[in-house]
Amino acid sequence: MVAAQKGSTARKIEYQNEKRPQLRLAEPPARMPQAGRVVKPQSKAKPIVLLILGFILAIVVVTRFSIIAQNANQIHTLKNELSEVEKKTASLEHQLNSVQNLDVVMNEASKSLAMNAPSEDQVRYVSLPMTPSEAQAQAQAQQQERESASAGSTSPIGEFFSRVVSWLD
Repeated sequence: MVAAQKGSTARKIEYQNEKRPQLRLAEPPARMPQAGRVVKPQSKAKPIVLLILGFILAIVVVTRFSIIAQNANQIHTLKNELSEVEKKTASLEHQLNSVQNLDVVMNEASKSLAMNAPSEDQVRYVSLPMTPSEAQAQAQAQQQERESASAGSTSPIGEFFSRVVSWLD
């Protein structure tokens, strides 16, 4: 019902208090099997399948982690072996350098093997006859020297090179 007051621009609306029933949430009624219908039991296979899949997934994850752990162990072992081999290589290189040093070799020979350098009267020089291929190579070298000497004799640089070549022979 609308009632207006003097001097008021707003109109006043009155409501009647009606009693409304309170709504309550209730559980849906359980299904009652109808006559002649067979009730299917709840499937228990789905949780079992999910459980089996969960175990399979866990086994796969654990297996993968064990493979990763084995690989990490192999890497660690190989790194240790590599460092040992590098140390051994460095030791062998040091030994090789010491053996290649002529002073060390002479000291070792004189001390442990009782070897001494030969005296001048113990040294003998033997001249061997040349093989035909060596004689031919020497003849060719001499011929090239003559040709280069005759070609270079016109300039002072050529003479210098011919002297150097003859000095080297």
